[in-house]
Amino acid sequence: EKPINFKPLPIRESVPSIGESFVVLGYPIPQVLEPSLTASRGIVSKLVTENLQILHDASTDPGNSGGPCLDDRGNVLGVHFAGSTISKNNRNYAISPAAIKMFLSGVPEYKQVAMQTKSVDFSEVIQECKDSVFMIECYQDEKLAKKTQSTQASSTDATQQHSLIADRTCLNCFGKGYIDCPACVNGFVRKQKIVKI
Repeated sequence: EKPINFKPLPIRESVPSIGESFVVLGYPIPQVLEPSLTASRGIVSKLVTENLQILHDASTDPGNSGGPCLDDRGNVLGVHFAGSTISKNNRNYAISPAAIKMFLSGVPEYKQVAMQTKSVDFSEVIQECKDSVFMIECYQDEKLAKKTQSTQASSTDATQQHSLIADRTCLNCFGKGYIDCPACVNGFVRKQKIVKI
């Protein structure tokens, strides 16, 4: 409802390293917990899907999706998008800088912000970046949804061109476990998955 004048966060040029520490910012479960910014520390566990996704162990909850993963300079090394219950340990996913840049290549207004080079304490990173991380609430308009569905097949925007979550999922779990189901993860028997937001 009002213009957003905050400076975009800088996106890393380099691929994150395995074992690298970072902090993820977000608004987990705002319907239940107080809707205020939360920070959680983690490390990069490994890079997957040809370095387009990062497996990490930062503690996250539903609602953390879309939150930036920031290195110790305040640069975005990933954007958190999913958690998994496949193991007792935290097994969470973020998209990598390369995937973020693929997506942003479809946004004509986007201009890269110069990377930060000075390493600081994570508390300083959070203080510096917190105003640029905010919660967005989405509501569905039924009339608009029907209109969008009828034109969706012919339109191609950045989200469709650079889909970061597979749009094909396994017949075994019927698309319910695209991260937890071993068949989905390993790319076996698949079918088209329809996602409603």
